[in-house]
This record gives sequence, structure tokens and C-alpha cells, in this order.
Amino acid sequence: MSYHLKTKRKGHGPQAIPLVVVLLVATLTLGVRTFFPNAFGAFAYTVSAPFWKVKGLLARASGSSLSVFSTKMDLIRENNELKNERAGEEITKLMVDVLVRENLALKAELGRDETDQTILASVLVNPPWSLYDTVIIDVGEGKGVYVGAKVVAFDSVLVGE
Repeated sequence: MSYHLKTKRKGHGPQAIPLVVVLLVATLTLGVRTFFPNAFGAFAYTVSAPFWKVKGLLARASGSSLSVFSTKMDLIRENNELKNERAGEEITKLMVDVLVRENLALKAELGRDETDQTILASVLVNPPWSLYDTVIIDVGEGKGVYVGAKVVAFDSVLVGE
């Protein structure tokens, strides 16, 4: 003997269809994104390209009034950027001038003369290859270098005498 049930089973029938559709769309989307990562980008470009072309045609047809306005805005923005850049360069120049004056004052205070004569020389033989741990350079008495003269590197590091 079979009796009809008074209530239907939950989860089946018309109520479950939207859930199944959502799950199917989500699964397809994830599958396409996983195996074809550029598919949506190409689709978006294909859909939006005609709108961009129409915008360009409308701008040209209207006498480029919109592009002139945007160009003026670009010029104003660029002008402001250049003014800011110039102000920064002027501040840097002032700082360099202050540092040069400070450097000259310190040299005068320490007794360093600006007319110090520097002689540029190249090292011919380094200590591992020369006798008695000496450095042999490529200038001599003809340039004003004498035995016992101070040898300085980087304008402040005493290398030897």
C-alpha cells in the first residue's frame, strides 16, 4: 500500500535550480580562469573596443573640443610640476652654495690653502710585488715629487710618506 506524503523532500525541485546554476557558473568561471587566464581580458577588450572607437570618432567630429580642454589641463599640470621641480633645484643650488662656503671656511680655519698643488700619479707596483712594502708611482722629481713627500688618497686618506 502506498500513501502520498504530505510534504515534499527539501533540496529537490524548483528551489534547487538557482543553486545548481550558481555552482555551475562558478565552476566554469574558475575552470576557464585556471586553464585560460587571458580569456576574460581578451573578451573585455573585444567588448569595450567599439566604445573606445566611438568616443574617438565623437571627439574628432566635435572639433576636438574635449581634447583641447584636456590638453589645457595637461599643460597646467605639467607647468605646475615644472615649477615644483625648479623650486627644488633652486633649493639644492642654495644648499650646495652654503656647503661650498662652509667647506672654504673650514679649510681656512684649519690652515689649508686653496692653492695646494695636487699631483696625479698612477701606481706602477703594489707592495706584494715590490721590495720593503713600498709603492712605486709613475711620477718623479720632474713633477715636484720628492722622497718623503706625503701621499694622500681620496683627498684625505694618508697613504704614506
